[in-house]
Amino acid sequence: MHVSLRLALVLVALLAAAPRASAAPTNTLRIAVLWPKGSKWMNDAQAGARELGRKTGGRVQVRFVEQPRLGEGAEACDGGMLAGPELAHYAPDSLVYMLPLLFGTLEEAAAVRAAVDPQLAESLRGRGLVVLGVEDAGFGYVLSRTPVDTVNQFKQTRLWMPATEPEMVRMARAYGASPVPLEAGQVRSALASNTVDAVINSPVGAILLQWHTQVSYVADRPLLYLFVVTVLRQEALDRLAPGDRDLVREALGRLFADAFRQTRQKEAEALDVLARNGVERRPLGADDAARREWDAWAASVADRLVADGLLSSGIVATVRAKLSELRAAGAPHP
Repeated sequence: MHVSLRLALVLVALLAAAPRASAAPTNTLRIAVLWPKGSKWMNDAQAGARELGRKTGGRVQVRFVEQPRLGEGAEACDGGMLAGPELAHYAPDSLVYMLPLLFGTLEEAAAVRAAVDPQLAESLRGRGLVVLGVEDAGFGYVLSRTPVDTVNQFKQTRLWMPATEPEMVRMARAYGASPVPLEAGQVRSALASNTVDAVINSPVGAILLQWHTQVSYVADRPLLYLFVVTVLRQEALDRLAPGDRDLVREALGRLFADAFRQTRQKEAEALDVLARNGVERRPLGADDAARREWDAWAASVADRLVADGLLSSGIVATVRAKLSELRAAGAPHP
């Protein structure tokens, strides 16, 4: 046999016997979301996840899990949407954004957040969480079976609060209202049976949950600012290939930003839907004296939460100082 042919056969045999390089490992990221299955938000998110999978050559897959917490053990997620008390578990001072009547516009909220968000991000970093974005989710309004025009009327309500979030029950007590802890799925029937008098939710959320069919009034002034922080565990980011980390952060950050932009855009439309369904807009303070009473009540709630240890006095002082500065410069105030 010709020498070159024998050499070629030997090389083929060696290559066949050599161990094959394994395919690049696939990392599956479990991301906790508050969107229900089948919703437009979830469908859009899944489409974004598929696009991320293509961009990383299949090395990174994202699976969305419908749950309000990052969870532990078998329930643990690699990242997700943190809102309200779940966020406060990792960054207690984030509850400052949930003080009543704090912001009148999203522009005002953005200006304050520019000063406060970095402090919250640092708290989250200390708990091993990387912030992908802080998203406005619009405002929460008081929706009620009977008129809630005055502070006294509000304090007399039986106010729904999530059953799994003790911090929110404590906040309701700081309001002076009587909290009724229930799962979200029980609220519609509780309104119908007069077990609950009032809820606080965004117009979009109230319609999606069909709560608007059991209330007669909605306040003309937002009570709460709604926001969501999207995070990824640092350990989950670290296990990705270096080239994939920026792709994941950019893709997930954009995905959540787009989703909440859609939510904000629907708020005015949702208020119109409420009106068409007979839900009357009522003033949260019909005159200047009543509005001052609401503002004094809101300040007292903040002071009580500081006294109860739910908020630090420093973060409240920072927010109040920034709001005073904005309003002195002519920023609109409700």
